[in-house]
Amino acid sequence: MEISKKYFGNKTLRLQECKTQGLSVPPFVAIPSTLSLRLFKDPKFRQSSAEKIILEIPNCHYAVRSSALIEDSPNHSFAGQFETKLNVSAHNLAQAIQEVLEQASQYLEGNLDSFSLLIQKYIAPDSAGVIFTRNPLGHREMLIEYTTGNGESLVGGKIKPQKISFYNTEPIPKELLKIGIGETQRKIFHDLETKYQFPQDIEFCIKNNIFYFLQVRPITSITKQQYEEILF
Repeated sequence: MEISKKYFGNKTLRLQECKTQGLSVPPFVAIPSTLSLRLFKDPKFRQSSAEKIILEIPNCHYAVRSSALIEDSPNHSFAGQFETKLNVSAHNLAQAIQEVLEQASQYLEGNLDSFSLLIQKYIAPDSAGVIFTRNPLGHREMLIEYTTGNGESLVGGKIKPQKISFYNTEPIPKELLKIGIGETQRKIFHDLETKYQFPQDIEFCIKNNIFYFLQVRPITSITKQQYEEILF
C-alpha cells in the first residue's frame, strides 16, 4: 500500500520522506489505519502479523510506536500520550503490539479507526535526543537536548537533558561534535526546516557515529507570525 496521509500518521509520512531523501532511518513497517486494528485482538492474527514483520525486518529487536493520524500536526504533537515499547525481542513482538493498542484504545475511548502503528528496528543508541531547529520559546537559535543512551525518557519529560543552543552563524559546540553532530547534520536540519517551511522538532539517536532520524514534526509552540519574525 502507498504510504499516504489518508491511511498513515505524520510520524510515518515524515520518516518515509526522510528515507526517500537518503537520510538514515531505522528500517520500519507501518500498519495502516485501513487495516482494522481490532483484528489484532485475535491472538492468531496478531502472531501471524508479528511473524510477517520479523521476516521483513529480521535479526533484530524492535520499537513499537504509535503513528496516529491525529499526532504531529502543526497545532498538537500529542508527544508522550501514546505507549511506546522499546528493545522488544522477536518473541515478545506480538505482545508489545497488543499492549500499545490497548493503551491507544483507552486513550481514544475505543476509536482506533484513525490509529496506525509503526514498528521499527530498535537502535541501541550511544546518545539520543531532540533537535529544535528554532528555540521553542520563539527565538531564532537552534536548541539541542540530548542524553547518553536511550532518549525516550527525555522525550517524555522524565529526565533532564544536556541543553545546548547556538546560532547558525556560530561554530558547532565541541560537545555536539563529540557525540556526532557536525556541519553535515546542521545543513540537513536547516534543509528540513526549509522543506517544510516551518521550524522542526527532530527526534534522533546516534549509534557508531551514524545519525538516525526517529521522528520529524513541526514545533507546535511557535506561531506562523513568530516564524516570520525569526526569518526577518
